[in-house]
Amino acid sequence: MILIVPMDPEYFPEMVLLLGGAFASAVAVRFLFTRQLGRAARAGAIGVACIALVFVLARLHRGPSRHAVDAQKPTRSPGHR
Repeated sequence: MILIVPMDPEYFPEMVLLLGGAFASAVAVRFLFTRQLGRAARAGAIGVACIALVFVLARLHRGPSRHAVDAQKPTRSPGHR
C-alpha cells in the first residue's frame, strides 16, 4: 500500500525550498568527500539558508488556510430547515 499525503498548493514554495536545501546539503557532503572545502562551505551555507527560510516562511504564512476556513463555516442546528 502506498502512503498518499494530500498537498495543498499553498505550501509549494516551502516544499521547493526544503527540497533545494536538502539537495544543496547533499552536494556539500559530496564536496567534503572530494576535499573541496570552499565549495563545500558555500553549498552547505546555501542548504542551511534554504532550510532556515522554510521555517521562517512557515511561521510568517499569511492568510487563512483552507482548513481554517472550513472550520469557521457556520453549521446549521438540527432545528433549522
